[in-house]
Amino acid sequence: MTSEFNHIVQTLKGNYSHQEATAMAEILFTDLLGFKKTDIFIHPGLQLNAAQLTALSDATQRLLNNEPVQYITGFCHFYDLKFLVNPEVLIPRPETEELVDLIIRENSHKKNTVLDIGTGSGCIAVSLKINLPDSQVFALDYKPEILSVAKENALRQSAEITFIQADLFSSDLSELKEYQFDIIVSNPPYVLNKEKQFMSERVLNHEPAEALFVPDNDPLVFYRIIIEKTLQFLKSHGKYYFEINEKNGYMMTELLSSFGLKEIRIHKDINNKNRIVFCRKD
Repeated sequence: MTSEFNHIVQTLKGNYSHQEATAMAEILFTDLLGFKKTDIFIHPGLQLNAAQLTALSDATQRLLNNEPVQYITGFCHFYDLKFLVNPEVLIPRPETEELVDLIIRENSHKKNTVLDIGTGSGCIAVSLKINLPDSQVFALDYKPEILSVAKENALRQSAEITFIQADLFSSDLSELKEYQFDIIVSNPPYVLNKEKQFMSERVLNHEPAEALFVPDNDPLVFYRIIIEKTLQFLKSHGKYYFEINEKNGYMMTELLSSFGLKEIRIHKDINNKNRIVFCRKD
């Protein structure tokens, strides 16, 4: 088995750094074939069967074509949980783990009613429900194909979540009229179209553009519509948590202030970039 592992690493090094190639090979052996990471080195002489070799060969070729490894295996790891992903949903990022971690740290002392807007794979909603088990969690997205992924992830983690299909731009969100929320969280699209030139082919050619990009002339469009549509459903002293483009901290502060929101603060991510915005309703 070790020889096959090393062969994949060497093959991938034409397109990736040694560190990336090694990490991807490990993901193929664990998430695709089901081995433990330690098996690769503890059982170096273990023989792979024909089906396993074919699966590795096909996956390696897809990696050479710049397809994300998470879509190849069908899984990604997020906040110590394993999530199904496919090209209908964005691959969760480490920055979003920081968003989830902040919410958990600041709200573990009470039961909360939480709404996750633009849930995608459901990684935020599921992680919050698992780590804040007394909370009631709702998750919203606009396409049934997206929600089917999120629902499957909730089922796999035994996380009880209420899913809502609604389009922020065409719905009055009447589905929410019976509820008042303590926390509304969203990681909406925030990458400017002009920033595409700095992004990898893996992202541009494979991940859903509608989950990533916003017009250059209206970068806060999703935040504005979220607040316009949901402020009425946020309890007095309720909280918003948003993931943001690092360049938009000042504009976000101005936008939130225009809605009368208070206690606005910006948190930096592990790379010291403005990434999370918190605010509270009066």
